[in-house]
Amino acid sequence: MEQVSHHPPISYFLIEGPNGAYKMTGWSLHTIKMGMTSANLLAQGVKDVVFADGQKISFNNTGDLLFNIFMGNMGHQLTGKITFTDEVNEIVGFYEPGKYRLKTQDWVCGDIKVKGKKVSDITGNYMGFIDFNKVRYWDIREMDKIWFPIIKLDSD
Repeated sequence: MEQVSHHPPISYFLIEGPNGAYKMTGWSLHTIKMGMTSANLLAQGVKDVVFADGQKISFNNTGDLLFNIFMGNMGHQLTGKITFTDEVNEIVGFYEPGKYRLKTQDWVCGDIKVKGKKVSDITGNYMGFIDFNKVRYWDIREMDKIWFPIIKLDSD
């Protein structure tokens, strides 16, 4: 990682996966807007992930909203529309947190399109679970089965 500019603050990075499984590159530029009790971090930039088979997926950065900084219960919320693009296969997916008034702040909705045709809805909560076409693909309550499947904890 390298900060290539101080004003404006721009950083570039390179991450290489084990055994050449993937390479991730990208850049970020952050601007902060401060209020009396909140801070809104606006992010620009792009991240590219290239897998060993050559497939490339690009996506943008999220923004961040920090609120109740000086009093009350401090909170953090992701903001902005995050779009994932596979140009070669004409696949575009996005999700947008906090957009829906009747849901929690961490609720996300979006969709996936292949060649312009919608193939999946995305719904969930970035702090808890994600569903594609109403089928649960990730749930934080089951992370022990994914990350530590061979470790058994004794209840004694």
